[in-house]
Amino acid sequence: HPKLRVANPNNPTMSSPIPPNVIDQIFLWDRERHRVKWDETYLHECLMGGAEFQAVRKYAIKIGAHAWSSESRSHLLIRYSFAEQVQGYVRR
Repeated sequence: HPKLRVANPNNPTMSSPIPPNVIDQIFLWDRERHRVKWDETYLHECLMGGAEFQAVRKYAIKIGAHAWSSESRSHLLIRYSFAEQVQGYVRR
């Protein structure tokens, strides 16, 4: 749309119809969209308590399977390609 075209730098009397804060926000949204990395994960809930959580978390970090964890919730997000390996560890 012609009204949304950026102002000509050779003509200082023309300014953009888009407010500077909106331009900044669009730029920030674009950066945020490219910052996020998506991984398929498996949620492991530690039902046996803190000792299980610490052991599974330590093992997952050691093999490169750990994506995220919350000790207060006893939840671990494990990269999906390692899910069976971590489940096997838990069963032992």
